[in-house]
Amino acid sequence: MRLDYEYVRAGTCNLFVAVEPKGGQRTVKVTDRRTKADFVTFVQYLLQQVYAKAKRVHLVLDNLNTHFRKGFEEMLGVKEARALLRRAVFHYTPKHASWLNMAEIESASWIASV
Repeated sequence: MRLDYEYVRAGTCNLFVAVEPKGGQRTVKVTDRRTKADFVTFVQYLLQQVYAKAKRVHLVLDNLNTHFRKGFEEMLGVKEARALLRRAVFHYTPKHASWLNMAEIESASWIASV
């Protein structure tokens, strides 16, 4: 007798993950969507809360349309965006690089440790 099933998705969410491997720190925020406003809010949180004392924060990002400085200017205004991002350095992965593998490997390691 064969059994079969159908996968039924119960919903989706977005995970913003910031990993500091040498410092042994990770920050995860779950959002309903992956909008420009959600990304700006996450980076604000990183710069103003998590790394408030850091002189400079390097962020490795993919090339998603929400991951650019222009989005900060649109959401916060030019003056506030510049003030926030003066400590941030964006590094973009190559378009065909497997940036997701880095987040998946990190996620698997902290899930396994729970």
